Amino acid sequence: KYSEAPDLARQVEEIFQHSGAYSRFKSILVSNGLLETWHEFENERTSKAICEWCEANKLSISAK
Repeated sequence: KYSEAPDLARQVEEIFQHSGAYSRFKSILVSNGLLETWHEFENERTSKAICEWCEANKLSISAK
């Protein structure tokens, strides 16, 4: 989605060049009304990575 907000993408790339980047990143998300969207994306990708890791290691996941 960089094409949708190129200036924002450049700003994010710049902040990750320095320490304390994640808190500044979250501030950018909040100021642009994107924090909830980020959390949804982060949760989706984390779940996918866990499932792929479990599959690669022949582990099963059971939902409770």
